[in-house]
Amino acid sequence: MKKYLFTMMVWMVAVLAGNAQNHWVPNPYQFPTNMNVVAVIEVNGFEQTNEFLEIGAFYDDECRGSMMLQYEETLDRYLLFMTLYGENGDDFTFQLYDHLSERELVLDCENEITFHSNAIVGSVLNPYVFSFAGGSCAVNVVADPPEGGTVTGGGTVPCGTPCTVTATPAEGGNFVEWHLNGAFLTTSPSYSFNALADLDFKAFFGTLSFNVSVAADPLVGGSVTGAGVYQAGETCTVTANPNASYYFDCWKEGDVVVSQSPAYSFVVHEDHDLTACFVQHWFVVTADADPQEGGVIEGAGTYLEGETCHLSVTPNEGFTFRHWIENDGVVSNDLSFSFVVTSHRAFKAVFDINPNNYLISVSANPPEGGYAVGGGAYLEGTECEVFAAPVSHYTFLNWTENGTVVSTEPSYTFTVTGDRTLVANFQHVEGVDEIEESCIVYPNPTHQWVWVKLPADTSATHLAMPIKVYTLQGQLVLTSAENPVDLSSLAPGTYLILGRAIVKK
Repeated sequence: MKKYLFTMMVWMVAVLAGNAQNHWVPNPYQFPTNMNVVAVIEVNGFEQTNEFLEIGAFYDDECRGSMMLQYEETLDRYLLFMTLYGENGDDFTFQLYDHLSERELVLDCENEITFHSNAIVGSVLNPYVFSFAGGSCAVNVVADPPEGGTVTGGGTVPCGTPCTVTATPAEGGNFVEWHLNGAFLTTSPSYSFNALADLDFKAFFGTLSFNVSVAADPLVGGSVTGAGVYQAGETCTVTANPNASYYFDCWKEGDVVVSQSPAYSFVVHEDHDLTACFVQHWFVVTADADPQEGGVIEGAGTYLEGETCHLSVTPNEGFTFRHWIENDGVVSNDLSFSFVVTSHRAFKAVFDINPNNYLISVSANPPEGGYAVGGGAYLEGTECEVFAAPVSHYTFLNWTENGTVVSTEPSYTFTVTGDRTLVANFQHVEGVDEIEESCIVYPNPTHQWVWVKLPADTSATHLAMPIKVYTLQGQLVLTSAENPVDLSSLAPGTYLILGRAIVKK
């Protein structure tokens, strides 16, 4: 006779809203698995020390990963920490992009990496080496004005060669600054770099002046000062003063935030066009359930001053809503109420447990060790099933009640005969080399839909419906009879997805 084993599986998924981009941008949502590479970059045998250098991984012409070199101070070395996305067996090739010269580099790469899910290639102490070869670079250096001083370091060199340009003012003269490809670079007379493309350096001697302009956004948000003409090397201070009902957010130049201080000081080496960004006051409205299993609250969040907040609550099964309170005072007896936001507010929705129902409370110990779900109000004589799911580097120990162990299984089912307070206990573990993945949840993070899929090599035959979604506090917020699961009704945050895999025995 066939037997079916129900296996509890819990997966974490994040609902989010956006990220920054390099020159090449992979699509992490396209693939459910990834691998990681810790590496250095060599060009013509020279290890690169250039935070402007980006590497891209490609499968055919599709970008599957990108990352820029970053300096690791403890190792005194420039390393890559790159995530690759793909399917087992995909062979990746690699290209370089130089953000300093803003161009893709035409070099031969000796490396190919074959994708293996969850693999890690290289380490910080023994990094993988990407080797590129070919090409030469023309380094041009000029003085402005020519009689202002002398410059050295120009010439044609193999790509990747360490170079240094220097500027020496004429007797009685003054060095101001270096510009690279028409933009300010440094005020140091000596500048070192790896040559990766044709570069035009200009050393300025004497005196230079630049324009600084300032503006407010929106115009009604506040006033700004500090605009004018400044000599190269002179310090400029711009200030932003918000109007009533606004606050200062940041200074921007173009789309780049350059300061979050209302008074922003900087040394002038080029023209600047600065914008002070002002924002209307926002206030936070919080609302909690008491007890937390009592119901689902909607409407809490962040509001502009003067906006209307609509708070509403839906009691969970077995509970009856009593009233809303703030600072221990009753503010409403209705399931929903509205008010104009003029300050931070903190509300609590109070619930009563219905007759013939008992409260099952669950919690995690320690709180950072994992998640406990399944609590709520249950009728006497019904079955209650609670679940415990450890996070990474923790393992589940047992369920206890008043210090007494009641179960050593993550899934604990019992008949309700009274109120119970259950604790899921977890233990921190060290030296975990690999955690076997028992399912695939993708895309993760997501904006709306998420698939829950069993891998091809699992002994499970299929997922049992429904799939349940909980908050990290253990509150059930969504039950789905469909796969994929639509999470668009949930607020941005992190949730637990709980399902069951059916395994034939």
